[in-house]
Amino acid sequence: MKTRILTAVVGVPVILFCIFGPTFMMYLLALVMMVALNYELAHMQGENLTKLFFGCTLFNMVVAYGCYLFVTKELGFIFALINMLMMAEVVFSYPRISLEEMLYLAFMNIYCTWLPLHMISLRALPSGQWLLFAVFVLVWLCDSGAYFSGRLLGRHKMAPLLSPKKTIEGGIGGVLFTILAALIIQHFWQLAPNYGHVCVIGLLVAVGAIVGDLFESYLKRSFGVKDSGKILPGHGGFADRFDSFLLVAPLCFYYFSATLTVA
Repeated sequence: MKTRILTAVVGVPVILFCIFGPTFMMYLLALVMMVALNYELAHMQGENLTKLFFGCTLFNMVVAYGCYLFVTKELGFIFALINMLMMAEVVFSYPRISLEEMLYLAFMNIYCTWLPLHMISLRALPSGQWLLFAVFVLVWLCDSGAYFSGRLLGRHKMAPLLSPKKTIEGGIGGVLFTILAALIIQHFWQLAPNYGHVCVIGLLVAVGAIVGDLFESYLKRSFGVKDSGKILPGHGGFADRFDSFLLVAPLCFYYFSATLTVA
């Protein structure tokens, strides 16, 4: 527990500095996250293809990241580019990569590169620093609300084969707690054009965080590992710590983009 707290004490100020500090710090944080996620998911896949998978996905990440940074901010184009690179790697490494492994490689490109890029896009929106900060806070509050609700009221298992401790009551508590937190934020700082949009944002964050967390549990169960990695002492790997946020970032980016345009 001490190690977990110490990591959080060091990590939280670093995250805040990346959000509110110079722009290049946000790019650096995204780069570190993408490298760590690529490494962790390649390692979980198996030792026999770890080097190949990490090399392929790292190459894709560098090209996509460089394209995003220097050429375009259109994430749809980046997504198409990543898939093109992945297909090229499968073709030129044939028959070393099977169809099943190719599908996992494609998933890694989406999960480890395309999803984290939305974190930068979210910060690039008007008032993006505060929007990104609010999303981080809401994800954290959702996890906390679900944990305490589950401890107090939890009776029915949500996904017993993936995460035995998570309950339906905890999930409902997390959703309600996140919506309430979003409404409180809206009272002090405009998160969205109106309270209806705020409730939708709270719901998106909560559901995205819960699904993202359970999906990472699915990956670990599938590969028979306890944690995605050991990069963050007391927390496991980057996938363990940011699993909820990875899915929430694109949901919020596209929703904020639409609502800010409407506003």
